[in-house]
Amino acid sequence: MRAIGDLVEELLRFNGFSIRREERFLAASKGSIRVMVRIESEVETLTGTYIEELRSSAGSDGFDRILLVHTGNVAQDARGLLERYNVVLWDRERLSLELGRALLAAAEGEMRGPELPFMDYLMVEHPGGEPMVIEEQVSVGVTSPSGASFAREKAMEAGGQADLLTYIDAETERVQVHDNRDRYVAVRLDSDEAIARASKLRDVARCDLQYMPFHMFDYQVELEDDVGDMVVRDNGTLAVNALTGQAQEWNLAHTYAPGPPVDTEASVLKPTIDGMAAYEQANRAVKEMHTRVVERVEERGTVTVFVKRHVKPRDGAIDIIPRGLVYMPVWCLEAPDGVAVVNASTGRIVKEEYLD
Repeated sequence: MRAIGDLVEELLRFNGFSIRREERFLAASKGSIRVMVRIESEVETLTGTYIEELRSSAGSDGFDRILLVHTGNVAQDARGLLERYNVVLWDRERLSLELGRALLAAAEGEMRGPELPFMDYLMVEHPGGEPMVIEEQVSVGVTSPSGASFAREKAMEAGGQADLLTYIDAETERVQVHDNRDRYVAVRLDSDEAIARASKLRDVARCDLQYMPFHMFDYQVELEDDVGDMVVRDNGTLAVNALTGQAQEWNLAHTYAPGPPVDTEASVLKPTIDGMAAYEQANRAVKEMHTRVVERVEERGTVTVFVKRHVKPRDGAIDIIPRGLVYMPVWCLEAPDGVAVVNASTGRIVKEEYLD
């Protein structure tokens, strides 16, 4: 009989997650999202204390969210904390649902574009016999709510908590910037919590709140293989750091403040890179993100063949749509033995340097 842990690992890999095994959990990543996967078989009933400890350990290791697999009982105080801390619970019913969806997707070739995560890291055979190429997915969600998958809608209906495999899509839909107004991500950590996250620093002398500017862009792209056939369309959102020019996927879901910060001691940094330069950088980033080699698995009688294909954006088929500036709050910490930058929304350590 196969262990639940093995099934969960295979299910996550099937959906495009990279997995690393740690002593007491799995570290799963897809795009820039990092997930702690805890498979709990020793505890009969999950308690609030258990969830608190789990959340604390995940935050200190820099994970964006937690997936907890547990087929036993859940205490009432634990249920409230699951929602509060964005802990995604796979109980027996949810695990059965995900395994069934994966089996059906593999059998029926349920491939309809970027909004469905199934087997998005492979080129697969379409049920009609013609090959369809699906490039490795960056999990930035869909721009139009009408493009949300049926699977996502059903997951949100089932008890109010989305499953992890559509959770990233459901969250990132909230973060899409559909106008060009400047926006400010809300602060969720105070200075004391930021200092606690940077636990390696001793005797922190300064803890300043700063807002980092990012140029936001929605994008749409058509991909083709090395023989010129269009294979898939993708879309998503990019953030270009308005100070450094570095482009990154905008994967995290954030709560926005109603307006500019009211804290007079907070510093709102001015962009040093203009919108046009950021636009060009976003265009380059989309090309780099979507240029790769993918493998297609073919069964030819008794022989399994792996066919490699080059996939890249089609010439003239990249649309970059400016969506204004978004300001991300960070805590900048200084101590005699080093410095650290902590994201004031997620609690993640952005940068840390220590003196020898």
